[in-house]
Amino acid sequence: MFDLDSSHFRGNHLLASLPDADYSRMLPDLEAIHLDIKDHLYEHDQPIQFVYFPLSGMASILTVLGSNHYIEAGIVGCEGVVGLPVFLGAETTPTTAFYQIPGIAVRMPSAKFQAEIQRRGVLESLLKRFAHAHLTMLTQNIACNSQHSIEQRCARWLLLSHDRMDKDEFMLTQEFLSQMLGVRRAGVSSVMHSLQKAGLIHYTRGIITILNRAGLQKLACQCYGIIAKAYRDNLS
Repeated sequence: MFDLDSSHFRGNHLLASLPDADYSRMLPDLEAIHLDIKDHLYEHDQPIQFVYFPLSGMASILTVLGSNHYIEAGIVGCEGVVGLPVFLGAETTPTTAFYQIPGIAVRMPSAKFQAEIQRRGVLESLLKRFAHAHLTMLTQNIACNSQHSIEQRCARWLLLSHDRMDKDEFMLTQEFLSQMLGVRRAGVSSVMHSLQKAGLIHYTRGIITILNRAGLQKLACQCYGIIAKAYRDNLS
């Protein structure tokens, strides 16, 4: 548990969108927790005990391909919630989720979360819209990873991550990015060097800084725009 005043909990956009009465009812079941890189939120095929509303940092939803071998399916930041399978009525899922960029999240026991959903109130409506946007990300990422270049895919990932951060600088290792994109580390190293040489990013010792967002948008494929529009349309 992390000692954080509950006034900060509405830093998560879903929690911020709740009516005061709904939020106040949920508040006793919410607790803040600090999460580091690769802190797991839930494991594949294991009971999902909590759902998480990120306040800062970012989580990855991953497809498990083998022991310590993952491919990223989607990401979640302060715009949403980690634990959609619980919303859909599942107790387990074949995916896994862990924190990719350190930060703080607010967690809620899955049973309490399900009880709140059963009220059929505003939270349920918000989650349906978030689920639609998140599903767009998942399906578009599949198409992108099979059809577009490493440069385009890397630009898409950097832009989506930047959208979910409150600053231009965040932690990112080449090893982690290669795992997330499903490409060899040598390929990621080459792309990162090219992006830095072009003045789009600065990268050193696992820290990346976005220098030219407009340039990244020009490099990225249409997938970024489709995903970003789905979130704007459903969560704005």
